[in-house]
Amino acid sequence: MARKEKTVIFLLALASIILISIPPKLLILQHGGISFLIIVAATATIFISLLEIKQERFIKGMSLIALAVAFPLLYTPYLSLMLLPNKIPQDFMEQLEVFIQVIVLACSGSGGSIIANYGDTNTTDFLKHKPISSPPDNTQNIEKLITQGKNLNNKLNLLIGVSTAALATALLALLINLLK
Repeated sequence: MARKEKTVIFLLALASIILISIPPKLLILQHGGISFLIIVAATATIFISLLEIKQERFIKGMSLIALAVAFPLLYTPYLSLMLLPNKIPQDFMEQLEVFIQVIVLACSGSGGSIIANYGDTNTTDFLKHKPISSPPDNTQNIEKLITQGKNLNNKLNLLIGVSTAALATALLALLINLLK
C-alpha cells in the first residue's frame, strides 16, 4: 500500500474518531461553536478521504452515498443519546440540521456522479461507433481531374468538328452525285 493511501486511511480513521468523541464533550462544556466547527472539519475530512482513497469507482460512490444516508440517521440521535436533549443549544441543532442537508447533497451527488461515470465506462448497452476520421486532402487529385476534364472536352470538340466536316463532305458528295 502506498504512503499516500496509508495517510488517507489514517485521516479517515482519525476524523471518524474525532467526530464521535470530541463534539459531545465540548457540548457538555457549553462550547457549541467550537463543537460545530469540529463537526464540519471532521466531516469534510471524511468526505475528502472517501474521494481520495483508491477504490473502484462503484465502491467509492457507494461509500459516499452510505455516508449521505448514515450521517443524518445516526449522528443527531447519537448526540441526543450522549447529551440530554435540553442540553443541546437550539441554534446548534438548527446549524447542524442545515449542515446535515449540505452533507447529504454533497455526498449523494458526488457518489451518484462517480457511479454514473462508472456505468458509462463499463456498460455496453449501445454500440460504440468508430470516430469519423477527416477525409484525406484530395486537392491535387481534383486539379488533375479538372485538367483531364478540359483535355477530354477539347478532344470531344475536335471529334465533333471532324465528324461534322466528314458528314458535310459526305452530304456534298451525295448532292454532287445526284445532280450529275
